[in-house]
Amino acid sequence: MWSTLIACPQFRRFVPIVEDIMAKKPPKPSLADIIRELPDEQEINEVWDEISKGNDRAAAIMGAALLEDALRYALTSRFVALSPDDYEKLYDGPSAPLASFDSLIRVGHAVGLFGTLTRNDLLIIKKVRNGFAHAMKPISFLTPAIAAEVTKLNFVGWKRAQVAMLLIGGLSNGSPARQTYAEHVRLLIDEIMNLAFSGAATPAPKLP
Repeated sequence: MWSTLIACPQFRRFVPIVEDIMAKKPPKPSLADIIRELPDEQEINEVWDEISKGNDRAAAIMGAALLEDALRYALTSRFVALSPDDYEKLYDGPSAPLASFDSLIRVGHAVGLFGTLTRNDLLIIKKVRNGFAHAMKPISFLTPAIAAEVTKLNFVGWKRAQVAMLLIGGLSNGSPARQTYAEHVRLLIDEIMNLAFSGAATPAPKLP
């Protein structure tokens, strides 16, 4: 069947067109493209499953990375439409003004995405993340310095005071400090992504 079809003159005149289309296939996404791409709910759950199964260091770093991405999306939703070049100059590279987690937190607070309580919790999570990322000795959520920082987190307590029977998708295993950290990260991701999807600037922060 295929040999007969290929030999057909009417078919063969379309071969150059098909070859041209195939030659112009879109390029495979770069690593930078993959990093910027917004995951869907299933992909978020898959990443959270990785975090749940990982050790304390992996859980702390990966959870904070997801939170940093959520904050980047929320901030971008408040900007004018950015060209790829403008986006790169804002977020990528050592001299980009919004390249660091700290700068995202400070600017998010300054433009009114969230208030002081949320800002302080984000800074604590950043501090814990940095501790896990840079410590050259074994470290866990049982490390006294890490556990002490986690006790300073307040966002979940604030939210529970607002919403009765609050359910948070944390982790199914680990120390109390790890559970507390995970609950704060997960809830902050959800709340900040809600800000990103709402897309409209507000006169006062929606988060404390």
